[in-house]
Amino acid sequence: MNKIGENEWEKLIDGLVENFQPDELITHEYIKSKFLIVAPEYEEFESVTEFIEAINLQQFEYMSLIEKLRLDVLDRHKLYMSNIRGFGYKFLKPSEQTTYAREKAIDAVKKELNRGLLILKNIRHDSLTMEERKRNSDEMAKLGQLKQMLKIV
Repeated sequence: MNKIGENEWEKLIDGLVENFQPDELITHEYIKSKFLIVAPEYEEFESVTEFIEAINLQQFEYMSLIEKLRLDVLDRHKLYMSNIRGFGYKFLKPSEQTTYAREKAIDAVKKELNRGLLILKNIRHDSLTMEERKRNSDEMAKLGQLKQMLKIV
């Protein structure tokens, strides 16, 4: 999977921070070259299925390395790498990192609250006892209140 040794990994992290300023695009191609990831060639495989599996495996490997990279950069250099969908990543300016973290956390909580409410609403009420129905209703009310509180945040 990862062809990069520990020393090379440290150099990669330090090099990114030294060579890229906040808001400057770090392309997927650049990162893949540093990860020593080479795209599979169709001719290397006996079938389309094997080729597609190789591409999927490579994407999984890349995303796993990216997650580790993002966490290590954040931990070591206190910079967050934000995804620029389809293009690559950028370091957030320190002045933007607080707002970004808050918004990201609130969005994640709202998403999970909505998921919880969906599950609570879509239940087979006729299969519940009166006590279970009351509990379901109480839990929906609690999550609904939390959702209302987040609207003002």
